[in-house]
Amino acid sequence: MTIIKRHTLFFALSLLAFSINAFAQTPAIEVSTDNEAAEFSARGETRKVQVEVYAPSGELVFETADSDGQSIRWAMVNRKGERVADGVYLATITVVDSAGKKRKRIEQITVSSERQTLTAAAAGTSPTPDAPVTTTVNGTAGRLAKFTGASTVGNSAVTEGAGKIGVNIAPSATLQINGLQPAPLANNGTNAPVLLQTTGGKGGNTTAAGKTAGAGASISLVAGNGGDGPSGSFLGKGGSITLQPGSGGTVPGAGGKNVTGNILLAPSGVGNVGVGTTVPASVLHVVSAGTTPPRLQSPGSTSSTSFAAGWDFYHGTVGKGYVGVPGKGVGSPAPGEMLLYGTTGVRTSLWAGGTRALTVEPYGSVIIGSNPNAETYAKLAVYGTVGIGTGDPYGGKLHVIADTSAPAGYFDGDLRVTGTINPTSDRAAKTGFEAVDGREILARLAGFPIRTWSYKADRQSARHMGPTAQDFAAAFQLGRDDKSIATVDVDGVALASIQALYQLMLEKDRQITQQNQRIKRLEAQLNQVRRAVRRGRAARR
Repeated sequence: MTIIKRHTLFFALSLLAFSINAFAQTPAIEVSTDNEAAEFSARGETRKVQVEVYAPSGELVFETADSDGQSIRWAMVNRKGERVADGVYLATITVVDSAGKKRKRIEQITVSSERQTLTAAAAGTSPTPDAPVTTTVNGTAGRLAKFTGASTVGNSAVTEGAGKIGVNIAPSATLQINGLQPAPLANNGTNAPVLLQTTGGKGGNTTAAGKTAGAGASISLVAGNGGDGPSGSFLGKGGSITLQPGSGGTVPGAGGKNVTGNILLAPSGVGNVGVGTTVPASVLHVVSAGTTPPRLQSPGSTSSTSFAAGWDFYHGTVGKGYVGVPGKGVGSPAPGEMLLYGTTGVRTSLWAGGTRALTVEPYGSVIIGSNPNAETYAKLAVYGTVGIGTGDPYGGKLHVIADTSAPAGYFDGDLRVTGTINPTSDRAAKTGFEAVDGREILARLAGFPIRTWSYKADRQSARHMGPTAQDFAAAFQLGRDDKSIATVDVDGVALASIQALYQLMLEKDRQITQQNQRIKRLEAQLNQVRRAVRRGRAARR
């Protein structure tokens, strides 16, 4: 067999290997290899097994006659008994089952002269057992013990007895903690340490997108219920939870001040406080447990000691700056509402610089701007262009830009929307239609850079991805300028590119179909070559 024919045969076998693995039924054959040999084992009931191995050059280096066994071993040697060169070899395995059905499979077998070696671990020395330690115990009954030295045990600050635990004190409650007073100093006194503090309890992380991480540990203070009793007795009162700040020093010096401590709820400004609710929705959220709405009431109010339903606020006398209160004779706000300056049916305004800046009409409209006399029934009406951030409004009724002088997190220029954004896309609102070449758009899209970057005004080092307006305008000649990109233009480029990619995919599918047909023709030609090889082999015998 010539070298050209051998390479042609090896190429045809490679194509056949891919086509058989993709389309043909897999024969019931197991192939295992190591550095010494390749083992071909047939599963189930087989009548005959035949194996042919071809080198990368296309030369037949190993073959078996029809074998009645179910296992064939190739020792990775050629017909002369010499070790074959390293490389990837193709093995054709033919199996005839008990029903006479013939099935074939082609496997790639890698021959390598490298061998793995195992290095025995160095034997370590056994550690010498520690010598016995004598521990001296010197404690007091009722006190929990602790190690006061390497081999001595003494008292801790914890006392336990009769089901009660005390820290630095003989307990009179189930759990009682007594903070020790620091020693006096000639200079400023030492602050007492924190008496009780919890840390940690972080919720478990999640490693999957779209999932919710675990909640942090909660701290629950639940007082005990009152005791029950038979008919005619009085039920026990429920236990109370007392939060009492400490008072100042009891013996003030000359000119000293007795300043009490504070009760702090969320002093860091993080989190909400709920009264009567476990899901507070605001910094202070109060919910009544009964049918009466919650109240905020000052016992020293001079207006009245009888408050109407709802939150009650009262300040000064009726006039400008008045905050209306239900049942106080001015207007008729419903429970929970607040009336700013005026009675029912009267416009309410906030003035700035001698003009109305914000107006609330009796029929519910809110007007921003200095033209509140124009009738409008929109929920929100804005007169003039609105600019959010610094600088002049730019190109549109609403322009949001970053304010670099604002505190971090404010006026970053972002527009955040909950829900959908629906720009006008009515055919009747458009003109000058022209068809586009999707493949040309796709080629342009592939030709300009898309990078990640940050806006100079970003406060949180946020990263973004996309083109610059200059590159986009130069590539597609779309938009009003080269300083911004309209989202509708980005959508149009993406849709046109998707259409072009779909057309290319259809063309590739047609090419693949043609290639599959060609592979089938090559397989038929290969079968002819095999039959010719067998006939030649039979003639030589």
